[in-house]
Amino acid sequence: MSFCLCGSNVPADSCCAPILAGVQKAVTAEALMRARYCAYVQADIDFLSNSLHPEHRDDHDIEATRQWAESSQWLGLQIISTAQGGADDPQGEVEFIASFKEKGVVHQHHEQSFFSKLDGEWFFVDG
Repeated sequence: MSFCLCGSNVPADSCCAPILAGVQKAVTAEALMRARYCAYVQADIDFLSNSLHPEHRDDHDIEATRQWAESSQWLGLQIISTAQGGADDPQGEVEFIASFKEKGVVHQHHEQSFFSKLDGEWFFVDG
């Protein structure tokens, strides 16, 4: 048994792995945020692109996303706070810090992310 890369201390098969595999939808905005972090760790660019809200895909730079994901060593995810984003909410916010190392330097990406539901499915809007 291996724990999920998102830092939840839950086995991957019970956390982000089913979401990343497409066999389960994220139930909350936080669950999608955690799965997106795992997608960066695994350089799963398709998941990152597909979990982006359709209205925000036009200016999505797939190659820049791939470059960042592949050139970074992902060190951990810390969820700071959530607002709304529950199973019955239409939108939500997740504040997080993702730590990573790039070119030997440790960085912390601190972001307030916004999520929205479309046809019952959570999508990342922007951060």
